[in-house]
Amino acid sequence: MKRIVFLIPDQKYGGAWQILKTKFYASDESQYLQLAITGKGTEFAERVGALYSRMMAKIDELRKQNVRDTHFLDFCRDELDEAFQLLLNTKVSDLSSVSAGESRNATTLAGLQRALNMPYSI
Repeated sequence: MKRIVFLIPDQKYGGAWQILKTKFYASDESQYLQLAITGKGTEFAERVGALYSRMMAKIDELRKQNVRDTHFLDFCRDELDEAFQLLLNTKVSDLSSVSAGESRNATTLAGLQRALNMPYSI
């Protein structure tokens, strides 16, 4: 894998990636980073940002209740359903890249939608 992107920082096991990379994948060009939600001002970015903020607030509360990081998604079914609906209706024009990446965005979006058995087009 060239890039692993996560939404929820895992406070217990998140640091394991650097150890694994150093030990097993030292010569591989790879990245492990948190997804950046940018593009404020667009309806899509605002919806994604609001959903992410609500989900992280819920996760902060779950951490206070000593729920393990690996169990968070069990408590976020409503947010996951909202994310599914958002992805179902996402168009390539909703996405932005730091460089000219519209064709790459189209391929990535179609791949995600295909993996989730959603209608897709490239």
